[in-house]
Amino acid sequence: MKHLGKMLTGIVAVLASVAMAFALAPAALAATSHTITINEPDGQQASHTYEAYQVFKGTYDSNSKQLTGITWGFGVDGDALLTDLKADSTIGKYFSKATDAPTAAAAMADIKSRSADAEALAKVVAKHLTTTKYSTVENGQKTDKITVDADGYYFIK
Repeated sequence: MKHLGKMLTGIVAVLASVAMAFALAPAALAATSHTITINEPDGQQASHTYEAYQVFKGTYDSNSKQLTGITWGFGVDGDALLTDLKADSTIGKYFSKATDAPTAAAAMADIKSRSADAEALAKVVAKHLTTTKYSTVENGQKTDKITVDADGYYFIK
């Protein structure tokens, strides 16, 4: 599980760098509220709204610096998401042995270094997010921030 936290952080970095309409970002995990910083690529500082969806929730362990007790996030239909992850022609192979939220989160670690796979992952995840818990309006700035109030891994759209 210790290695999982580092791998998921790597996944987040790759997905954020895809710089498309979607990115998966972790909350800066701590015991209180968390701030997710969005860094716009050069030339893409257009005004728009970002929405944050909690894909995985759990409890942040400050000693191991990992998310523990991973479950599906707020408003996520985990069974449907996992079914579509397994069925996707691009990334399904990574999820063939996944059975629940912790194993799905671990499977995402295999995607971190392949941008085409990260893009496919973002598209599948985006279809299964039903509840926007947080949002912010980007006003043409290089960076923007979303504050969330729970430990977890978040998808930013």
